[in-house]
Amino acid sequence: MPTEAYLTDGTNLYAGVGVTRDVPKNRGVLNAYKKAHQLLEIKWTALASIPTNANATGVSSGSHTGMLYSEALQFERYVPYGCSIRTFMTALHNPYSVMYTEDTKGTSERKKSAYGFDYLNTTLNGAFYGTVCSGLTSWALGLPTIMQSYDLAWMTTEGLFEQVYDNTGYGVELMDIIWKSGHVQLVTDIKRDGRGMPTSIEVTESTQNYVIRTWKTPEQVSSYLTSNNGKLYRYKELYKNTVYTRSPFVAVEGEGTIIYTYNDDICTYLGDYVSIADWESMHINYVKGSYTSMELYKGDTLIQTITLPAEYNTTHSIDVTSYLNGAGLYKARLTNGTDNSDYTYFEVVNTAVTVSKSGNDVTVTFSPSAKPVCIKVKNLNGHLLCTRFLTDAEKTAGSCTFNAASLRTSQGRNAVSATAYARVMFDGTYSQVMSGTTGADIGSI
Repeated sequence: MPTEAYLTDGTNLYAGVGVTRDVPKNRGVLNAYKKAHQLLEIKWTALASIPTNANATGVSSGSHTGMLYSEALQFERYVPYGCSIRTFMTALHNPYSVMYTEDTKGTSERKKSAYGFDYLNTTLNGAFYGTVCSGLTSWALGLPTIMQSYDLAWMTTEGLFEQVYDNTGYGVELMDIIWKSGHVQLVTDIKRDGRGMPTSIEVTESTQNYVIRTWKTPEQVSSYLTSNNGKLYRYKELYKNTVYTRSPFVAVEGEGTIIYTYNDDICTYLGDYVSIADWESMHINYVKGSYTSMELYKGDTLIQTITLPAEYNTTHSIDVTSYLNGAGLYKARLTNGTDNSDYTYFEVVNTAVTVSKSGNDVTVTFSPSAKPVCIKVKNLNGHLLCTRFLTDAEKTAGSCTFNAASLRTSQGRNAVSATAYARVMFDGTYSQVMSGTTGADIGSI
């Protein structure tokens, strides 16, 4: 193929008027494109520096573009799975939130927490919220939970993905996955000549410290695949119309901007509109001003009125965990008896599970009224050993039995000596949450 020249925006200088953008072949592909571009184009402001995987000083205060990169694996707080875009943005807007008080890298030099978390992974993590390469890919394609990059080969054997026969830059289609061991990228835009051949390819990836895009020639994509023993994968389920929801925080494909009004008076320490598991704590941050007390509601029922400290405390935080009484939707506001602040909202999700093991067979039981997604067998530091998706019948029955060691082997993961735990991922109203470790110990697999 002839050598071609490109501008920084990917414009082909020699292609002439015949060059056009690729057309999504169905609505599912278009929605996946929009979801990927939400994480690519989102603009956000850090009120202070935020630690990253690379170093404790991390990204600086000020304006940034592209979703923040972070291995948020210990508590599964990947955006937008375990943390919605709205929760992420409101946590950034709250100067006392976990975005500024936590360093999740579990080394003596790095880890810190104002809220009692114990961070264990010494090689990964950074910010409390963020995404990774496989988080971007999983979210854009509409997978029910985040799947790590080296799960794709296994998912191909399960029939969900297929390897593209033309494993070059000339074989790409919109929303194809460019895979190499340990990393994935997405094809998020293509420019083609009058004969339909690619002339430039937009490759989007999550890498330290943001989701970014790079325009490449087909030859550059081909070279990347060859030099990295890479593969092109295509998700076979996109025709089922991947769901896209417009966000007030980022406009894509010509959407008009929506003005979001932040609540400057009160916000949970995890951000607004957040789901937590019933084993997790809840702290609420506030700016006292003229307010004298905080009202805590379950639904629309007032369950507690808490007097604010007379002196302006240094944390601007109240632990309300002891006042919570089970699963449900909660809200809180500040009041002085005459004037009230807006509410901050959160949810407590019932994640009660029982786990038993007989040989390598693991049985997990949960409430049929809950919304379980899958079971992840993990170590305490977040290391994933295997993922077991639940069938509709198992969700209805509230129980699942599987051979953990066999599943781990089939998914290409190595045995480790550390204790493993069977933890269920649940869909909450605002985000996914994970069941706790109590009673979930299944030893080594």
